[in-house]
Formats: sequence, structure tokens, C-alpha cells
Amino acid sequence: MAIPNYEAMMLPLLNALQDGNEHNFNDVVDNIAQSLNLSDAEKEEKISSGQNTLKNRIGWARTYLKKAGLVKDPKR
Repeated sequence: MAIPNYEAMMLPLLNALQDGNEHNFNDVVDNIAQSLNLSDAEKEEKISSGQNTLKNRIGWARTYLKKAGLVKDPKR
């Protein structure tokens, strides 16, 4: 399975955050990777800038969900 784009990551991200508690970003990434049954190779995939693809796409999903007022980033 290929890593979904950031739009497709929005629902898994919301599902990972649905309990209403604060979550560490890396814990959320691990939770989503497990729920999507991603292989180790897919988890380690990088984009051209060298950033982890999975974290990049989840990060963009989080950004757009924050702008829509659906998630908060209380530590910032």
C-alpha cells in the first residue's frame, strides 16, 4: 500500500485524536502507520527534501485541520 496523500490522512488523524486527550506527534504517527498497516519500508520512505513522507503528510493534514478549527495544538 502506498502512503496516502495528506487529504486521505485527515480521517485517520481525526480517528487517532478522537479521545480528546493531548497526543505526542510521533505517537500519532505510529498509531496511524499501524492502522494503515504500513510496512517498515513505507514508514522509512523520504520525500526529495529528505523528510519522512509519512510525517510530512500527517503534518499537512494536521495543518489544514487546525485551520478548519477541528484540532488544536495546545503546546504551541
